[in-house]
Amino acid sequence: MEPARQSISAADLAVLTVATLDSRSVTFEVDGRILRAFRSEVSPFYRSLFESPGAEELFSAGLARSWIVQDQVEGFELVVESERVPVVTYPPEWPTAMLREAGLLIATLGRALASHGFGLLDAHPWNVLFSGTRAVWVDLGSIGPAAPISSGWLAEFRRHIVVPLSLHAAGLHSLGDRVMSEHRTVGAKGLLDGRGIRQIWPLRYARILHGTRRPGDVFPALADYISGLEPTGGRTDWSGYVQTPGVKVGETEKYGPKQLAVDSLLQSLEPGRVLDVGSNAGWFAELAASYGHSVTALDTDDRTLSGLFRRAKLHGHPIQPTRMNILWPTGSYGLGLAFPDALTRLRSDYTMWLAVLHHFVHREKIRFEAFASIVDRLTSRAAIVEFIPRDDPHIRAWPIANEPWYDLPTFTSAMAPCFPHWRVLPSTRPSRQMILFSRS
Repeated sequence: MEPARQSISAADLAVLTVATLDSRSVTFEVDGRILRAFRSEVSPFYRSLFESPGAEELFSAGLARSWIVQDQVEGFELVVESERVPVVTYPPEWPTAMLREAGLLIATLGRALASHGFGLLDAHPWNVLFSGTRAVWVDLGSIGPAAPISSGWLAEFRRHIVVPLSLHAAGLHSLGDRVMSEHRTVGAKGLLDGRGIRQIWPLRYARILHGTRRPGDVFPALADYISGLEPTGGRTDWSGYVQTPGVKVGETEKYGPKQLAVDSLLQSLEPGRVLDVGSNAGWFAELAASYGHSVTALDTDDRTLSGLFRRAKLHGHPIQPTRMNILWPTGSYGLGLAFPDALTRLRSDYTMWLAVLHHFVHREKIRFEAFASIVDRLTSRAAIVEFIPRDDPHIRAWPIANEPWYDLPTFTSAMAPCFPHWRVLPSTRPSRQMILFSRS
């Protein structure tokens, strides 16, 4: 038997837990480990779950891989440790392809649990995290004994999975995004909750809602329903942008100066976590993944991120698309501010800022010092930044081209307090520079 690793008092637990204790268990982090402690009245049930011969099948179906440990927590009988998901993102930050994947996970895991005598108590996607493109159900406390599927469970699945996906599939992307942003709040009404058509749309799902409640029938029907929804995501001005026309990752003989510069810099970095800001279709995210980095691909374009997710999943690339404007990141929110802010969650070993700085300065009026502060908060070790000078044909007519402070020396001086070391490589045009800023 594994020896005890931690002995946690009630006072320690109060400090480690940022939200509330439920009546049966508590989840917390200590020394980088994710632990959940269960009270004595439910410990036999959860012990039977993790010692079940079918536990491996449940993990394969999407349940967070977990194991019983010998840590001791005052007031609790059983302690379980779960796999740690490297980068935490939430449903409003996902492209629609990831919400669809979360819906498929819920249906698949629900079916696997039911086949072993267990049930899934919740149906909302805030219990789902992504490790790359792998969806993981992380709320162990939402697993209970097998039972018929309730109308409330099906309504919750409809509200948070079916309705936003159906709206996107119908081309109503703004409305779909609004519904995706609705958090699960007890007693709150969603945008399409209420009477009349709002309660029965979409009609095909209404037939599931009012049909059989046997888990063995409901979960396959849900999986079939979600599989039939393939929303492409809304378009933006950048949906049609092509980063590297006709060039695939690995075809180095076809690389231009920019691709060669980034390729050289990525090769020089020890494999770690990379945040690709303004990733667009993800060519450079895939390049980073090819060198052993795990990548968070950040952009605002749902369509290109959804396409990137599908490709990364197909090829097994460790890339997690995330939809967000980094200049307006998600703040801490939720019960007791239990969901940390995005800058904390997305902080990575390395960050890439390719062809974005001039847009931040021109469109959002961001000064170099503000940009450096953002890079500092998101970057642990080094950042790759593309600098477009004022005489570049792309921006020479922009107002920033007339600003005396818009030049490379001023930019590197703004970055220097956080990143005192840098080296420069040529980018697409001779006048453009690709700069690797590092802390040491």
